[in-house]
Amino acid sequence: MMQFSDHAVVREESLNPLEFLPKFISDARWEELQGRNTVCVPYLDLHVVFYLPLPFLSDRERSASVLLTEGLLYRNGLTQDEVFRSALRNLSAETVVEPFGDILSSLPLAENFPGMELPDSSDLPVYYVSNKARVNGAAAILCESVRQELTDLLGDPFLILPSSVHEILCLPAGPEHSSEEWSGIVREINEAWVDPMERLADHVYLCGANGILLSQNLVHAGDLS
Repeated sequence: MMQFSDHAVVREESLNPLEFLPKFISDARWEELQGRNTVCVPYLDLHVVFYLPLPFLSDRERSASVLLTEGLLYRNGLTQDEVFRSALRNLSAETVVEPFGDILSSLPLAENFPGMELPDSSDLPVYYVSNKARVNGAAAILCESVRQELTDLLGDPFLILPSSVHEILCLPAGPEHSSEEWSGIVREINEAWVDPMERLADHVYLCGANGILLSQNLVHAGDLS
């Protein structure tokens, strides 16, 4: 039995691992979870864990969730691979891919940091990727259907800017800007505005025919073949 607050007690045996969702967590958050028996799947240089939102808590705690543990996995006779595939199916129904310019004014980022400069979607197509709740939505890029939609919109390959654990930004890859230039922008944003507990990475990623790749060693975004 897990006590989350004064408002709710959750019995672990009542939870179904096949209803969980995937999310990325920061290095700082993973350090906190070490030794807690949390199911974690390494993905490139990131960490993927599985969570179940708890909407029955009070409004003040509406973002509370429970993480999938090895014990719950074992008791249900499931493997990490089975849960991963199920979690991606669950997430695919909740994904959001929208032009960044269309939603900028509605994002908390825009309200809190009006002076922040990000790629101008009028000059360069930039797409915002998250989930409908706009919470823990960056993992939407793991869904094959999302990557295909972005490939259709932006071409192959395209760049992934890891904004935070909640969302990512995607834009075309090309010779105009090196991946290191875009990575510099990501580092500046992280240092100035993103809570360390919500940071993903200090560099961009490339997505192409070979899937999602680390790009910090590439000179130009167009170098992916």
